[in-house]
Amino acid sequence: IHEIAAHGESVLFVGTKPQAATIIKEEAERSGQFFIINRWLGGMLTNFRTIRQSVKRLDHLDKMSSDGTYEHLTKKEVLTLEKQRERLNSILAGIRLMNRLPGLLVVVDTKKENIAVSEANRLGIPVCAILDTNCDPDPITYPIPGNDDAIRSIKLILTNITDSIIEGNQLRVDENVVAEKEQPEEFFEEEIDGKPVRRKVAAVDREQVLETVATLGEEPEKDTRRKTRKRKVKEPEEEIAAGRVIRPIVRAKPSKTRRDGDMKP
Repeated sequence: IHEIAAHGESVLFVGTKPQAATIIKEEAERSGQFFIINRWLGGMLTNFRTIRQSVKRLDHLDKMSSDGTYEHLTKKEVLTLEKQRERLNSILAGIRLMNRLPGLLVVVDTKKENIAVSEANRLGIPVCAILDTNCDPDPITYPIPGNDDAIRSIKLILTNITDSIIEGNQLRVDENVVAEKEQPEEFFEEEIDGKPVRRKVAAVDREQVLETVATLGEEPEKDTRRKTRKRKVKEPEEEIAAGRVIRPIVRAKPSKTRRDGDMKP
C-alpha cells in the first residue's frame, strides 16, 4: 500500500455495512482518497465512462440549484430534480473527483462486496481486504485476516492502512522536491546595451532557452516568392470615358418545340 501511494495511484475504500460506513468515510477523507459507503453500482469500474456521465449529471443538478434555475420551474419539477440529485449524491459523493480508475481497492466484507472484487480482478486492480472466516481469500491480492463485523477491528486496520497511504504520499512529495533541488543550474549569456550578461535559467526552460539563443544569431529569411502586381480595377465612369461600355449579355431562352404527338386537336 505504501508503494502504491508513493507511485501516485489513488485508493478506493469500499464498505456498505452500517458499522463500517462511518469509519471508511473518515479514513478516506483523512488520506484524501475515495470511498463507496451506500451502494455499489454494477459497472462502477468496468463501465467507468457511464459512471462519469452520472457524475456530470450530478454536477449539472447542483449548478441548477445554485444559479436560480429552480425559480423558473414548477414545484413538481423542482421536487423531481431534488429527489434525483439526492439519490445520485448518496451513491456518487465519494467518487465525484475520481477521474480515472484507482490503483488499489480496500474492501470490508468481501462476501457482501463480491461484485466490486470481481470487477477489480477483471481489470487487474489489486485488492486489499479484511477477511473473516466466511470469506474466500483466492481473489484477494493483499488479505488481512480479521473480524469484519466488529467496529474496533475495522477501525484499527483501516487506520493503519490510511497511515501507510499518507506516508506514501508524503514520500512522493519529498522525492519530487529532492529531484528539483538536484537539477543542475544552467546559465545563458545575452547582450544588453552591448555588454554581455550571464543569467540563470531553470532546468524546465532549458529547451526554450536553447531555441531562443539559436534563433538570435540567425538572419531573417528573405521572401523569395515572386511578387505579382495587382491589376487596378477601373470604375464604370472610367470605362465609359475610355469608350468601353460593359453591357450585360442577354441570352435568348430556347424555344420549346412540340412534337407531332404532343399537338392538341
